[in-house]
Amino acid sequence: MRVVREIYFFWLGVCSMGISFVAASPWEVFDGEYAEKYAQAISSNISMDVPLGRGAPGFRVDAEMGWDWWQRLQKLAIRKVGLDESVQIRATDAWRAVYVEADVERLIVWPDGKPEQPLMGIPPVRKPWYLDLLRLVGLSRRFDIDYMMVQMVGDLGARHGELQAMQIGNLSMLHSELTNLARELGYETTLEAIEALLGSYSDDEDRWEQDEEIQCLCHAWLTSYHALQNGTPMWLCK
Repeated sequence: MRVVREIYFFWLGVCSMGISFVAASPWEVFDGEYAEKYAQAISSNISMDVPLGRGAPGFRVDAEMGWDWWQRLQKLAIRKVGLDESVQIRATDAWRAVYVEADVERLIVWPDGKPEQPLMGIPPVRKPWYLDLLRLVGLSRRFDIDYMMVQMVGDLGARHGELQAMQIGNLSMLHSELTNLARELGYETTLEAIEALLGSYSDDEDRWEQDEEIQCLCHAWLTSYHALQNGTPMWLCK
């Protein structure tokens, strides 16, 4: 297990710290064998009729989000519309997830086969006692980064018992919840209005780091809209 954790954190350390939503077929999002694996996992666990969007146009907002933005949006939804009206917004983590147009609420699948003992998640870690000492002599950078990465995975990664799984949610229900949340916040929910709202942040250097949960709402609304229009899944890509 220790070796697995070390390999895992090495891989994590070279990954981007952002996420994005993508409306596209698995063959546009992933390399060959992975695309087939994920497509098969969806079809075999739900239905062969689930729209997977092969050949359909893809969509991605031309801006990356911070890793914690999805969690910020989930917390906003709980405050503003409550648990019953944010089921799909809360159905997935910003890790390995997809929303599909199918009669499903929340499904956990194992594209690589369910392991006998799934990785349960990253337990809380204590800050190394020597970190402050290393900072004093200017040698803490690598340890700071490692500690930060472990903490972020524990806080923002997949929930307990689902680290190796793929989380699947309901695309049309997600879009409906996002629309209701936007209206509750006082925003118009046409395509043009949501694009303009996102542009008011992304086009303004003084605002692009503000209201991350609202920007994430725009990303999710636009991506789910295009996924429904084009008959593709919506992926959360870490």
